[in-house]
Amino acid sequence: MKHSSFVIRYLLLLPAGAIIIGFASLCLIRYDNPSISDIRRHGLGYNTITYHGFSRVNCDNDIVMVGDSTLLMGIIPNIIEKKLNATVISLGLYATSGLQSYTLMLDNYLRRNKKPKCIVFYFSASTPYYFNEHTYEKSYTLLKYGALTTFFQSKEVDFSDVVCAAWTIVTGISKNIFHITNSRIRFRHDISLMDTTKGYVRNAVPTPIDPDCKLNTSQKRDLELYFIDQLRKRYENMGIRVLYCISPMPESDSGSEFFKKNYTQVDNAIITLPNCFFTDSRHMTESGAVLNSKLFADYLQTKFRRNNLSR
Repeated sequence: MKHSSFVIRYLLLLPAGAIIIGFASLCLIRYDNPSISDIRRHGLGYNTITYHGFSRVNCDNDIVMVGDSTLLMGIIPNIIEKKLNATVISLGLYATSGLQSYTLMLDNYLRRNKKPKCIVFYFSASTPYYFNEHTYEKSYTLLKYGALTTFFQSKEVDFSDVVCAAWTIVTGISKNIFHITNSRIRFRHDISLMDTTKGYVRNAVPTPIDPDCKLNTSQKRDLELYFIDQLRKRYENMGIRVLYCISPMPESDSGSEFFKKNYTQVDNAIITLPNCFFTDSRHMTESGAVLNSKLFADYLQTKFRRNNLSR
């Protein structure tokens, strides 16, 4: 009996040990490995982008923008600030991180900063198709920055998320062990750069879409737009104005008509721009981001009187 009790006691300690090791691992994974991470394609690693969004403290802004990579690489907050005489920050993320990740980051921002006058949700037209799909970024964000209770209680999370996040921990630790010095240097440089641009990351892909390229990003399934109303209510109940906006599309994208017809709940009109301002069906070149930011600043100016957003 004593032997049996001893075994049971230590078997019960295994989950506790796993949790402790897990938390320790999360603390270690902070820096991207510049030789392994996806910086050649994106310019900045996902870990750095996520950390920047979750670490904003006492950086109060009039307008807080949250969204996918079309925000991250398509909106330059500094341009909007000059136009509106208001402070703006971008909390854009790479890829499709899932609604849970965006709300976790935004709620974290609201706890640590003054309440903004406006929240702008900004996404590619086709992003909602992928909100419920499991990705590396979604798992990473939920596990590292969300409470574990939130992670396991989320209806969007299943065993594949846990496995994916566990793999992220293992690979992240190995990166830090072998490349910690270079990673720290790169991390500090990238965070400083993002502080200067207020969350804008230049698209590292320089080649625009061929002018004659034909695109069609519409999908053979219905858009699930219930989340728009959910997000509105969540933050409007806090006394914050909420806008939901769709990023521009290439003029050669025949799917634009589908999205213009089906997005009845968004605040802005979906616009198309010449292919030369895009590197693919969603992401803009640097010149495209400049143009888009000016156009979006004009749009916001029509929504607010100038003095309403200035401090």
